Amino acid sequence: MQHLQSVQDIFQHKLFRIPDYQRGYAWEEDQWLDLLEDLELLEDDQEHYTGTLVIHEAHDEGDINDDEGSTLRVYDVVDGQQRLTTLSILLHEISFQFSGIEGKKSFADGILKKYIATTKNDDTLPKLSLNRDTNVFYKTHIISTNRAVTPTKIASEQRLLDAKHHFSQYLANKSEELGEHYLTWLNKTYTKISNKMKLTVYLVPKATDVGVIFEVMNNRGKKLTEMEKTKNYLLYLSSKLTCDGGKELGEDINRTWTYIYESLMSADASDSDENQLLRSSWLMYHNYNSKQWDGSNSIKTVYNLKGYQGRHPQLRNDLRAYVSTLKECCTVYCDLIQAKRPGAFFGVKNEATRKALEEYTAKLLRIGVIASFIPLFMGIRLKHSGNLDIYLDLLKLCEKFTFRVYRYAGKRSNAGQSNLFKLGYEVYHGMVTHQDVFTGVHRLLLYYSPNKEFIEETEARNDWYGWYGLKYLLYEYELHLAAGKPVLMDWVYLQKKDKQDSIEHILPQTPTQPYWQSKWTKEQIEEVTHDLGNLVITFDNSTYSNKGFDEKKGAAGKKGCYAGSSLFAERELASYDDWTYTEFETRRQKLADWIITRWHVDDTDAPLTVTDDETEDQDI
Repeated sequence: MQHLQSVQDIFQHKLFRIPDYQRGYAWEEDQWLDLLEDLELLEDDQEHYTGTLVIHEAHDEGDINDDEGSTLRVYDVVDGQQRLTTLSILLHEISFQFSGIEGKKSFADGILKKYIATTKNDDTLPKLSLNRDTNVFYKTHIISTNRAVTPTKIASEQRLLDAKHHFSQYLANKSEELGEHYLTWLNKTYTKISNKMKLTVYLVPKATDVGVIFEVMNNRGKKLTEMEKTKNYLLYLSSKLTCDGGKELGEDINRTWTYIYESLMSADASDSDENQLLRSSWLMYHNYNSKQWDGSNSIKTVYNLKGYQGRHPQLRNDLRAYVSTLKECCTVYCDLIQAKRPGAFFGVKNEATRKALEEYTAKLLRIGVIASFIPLFMGIRLKHSGNLDIYLDLLKLCEKFTFRVYRYAGKRSNAGQSNLFKLGYEVYHGMVTHQDVFTGVHRLLLYYSPNKEFIEETEARNDWYGWYGLKYLLYEYELHLAAGKPVLMDWVYLQKKDKQDSIEHILPQTPTQPYWQSKWTKEQIEEVTHDLGNLVITFDNSTYSNKGFDEKKGAAGKKGCYAGSSLFAERELASYDDWTYTEFETRRQKLADWIITRWHVDDTDAPLTVTDDETEDQDI
């Protein structure tokens, strides 16, 4: 086989398929723009080296004869699927453009038959078939005449659709820009793609070499996620089983990963979520020592042909159990990162319970430190799948832990992590009860945040304005005052706003107005200005500026004042007749009492051994 080939040569007498062990479509706008830029800069008399295509003849298929009598040979794509898929989408859109030009319909059909699809027994036979995750979507929505906007289920489907729209818009813009010269440009562009773009083609002769070459090739470019590597490896193992059930296991793996990708997409997850899911489930399922976690390599170390030599039925069963557990963990993980997604907390019939699950999940996400608890949440949910009240109680306890330890006490975000991971492993494997879990988390909380220190910190005069957890605390106070009524300030809004816009100093930072000068001493101002009792969330701090309390308080029905505010905390301020040190002390004590009650846990005399934690944070 000639190594350097044009796109036209590559597609001649061939059908390509992307094996299931390959990742889904991963290219995005940067890669599409690079490809189009290469085409625009390519002179008519030049050739352009486009990349590498590594293929392996699929002997299981044999040669295929299409309806026109052409003999086509099937090849698996080991490397180069992203470029090959992108070129196919671009050529399909170019064909669509030609089909709308008078006298070019046959030319357009020729492009489709050569690069996109032929027919066999009057059925469409794509020249390129994608992996199982996206192949149906590719056939029915990317290389079909259906140009309707279609909902996507997984990220790779969305990227395919985005590529189609990107190239379609690019060509439409060129048509508008070039007018009567568009056809000439379109012909040249097609010729550049089909004849001037060259790829180095390597044919892998031995099936045993495919896995090794695939691993090497995928260390380049946009790297595979650990989730993708794990899927590829498990499919490889299933294909090597010498006992019954290998094919069925492979199908189960594909179904599971489809479920995982669809679930993660419904939860608006990212690549980092894929890896966090894989890591957390492994810590719960196999080894809670996070220092020994090495991504997909950890899975390879446990499940491998050498270690199960002569025990393939056991390997099949162990793989099936692991894949099933990973699927269940995915459900828990997606409920955690997107509690309001459709289907979250499936089976909960009590609306009050569902609302509480959503509420306390949201609180944990607002604090922003949840990675240490994920294996524990997974273990509890999987072990007590029929009792979400147990999970809800754990959410509430972990919210107190997270706030008091990571925000109030200022501990590193991995404090207590090893103990928490161990509890997740032990509860899943039935080594401890859920009551033991609650006791363990409770003791760990008090180890890092003793009640005495928590109360002293609450009652101390400090620079609360400069504290990272202030917005969360004041937002929780707003929710407390709302008592179940809607809070009109959205957390995302508050989080994004600068403190100077969203946190109001009741006694201004620069109290120059006569009102303040007549009621406050210099010492009192220094003590109170940034303290908790003098702070409240607001929609627009600039409205209040340095005004006196009488102006800030205002009257009900008026805008730009506490009494007329849509926020409960500001309206509460309007209940004070004045704002002197006495009123500050009253409000300050009220807030302190609320904090101590809101995040209280009972003291315990039970001893606790704390395992050394990791040195790196693992938050999401």
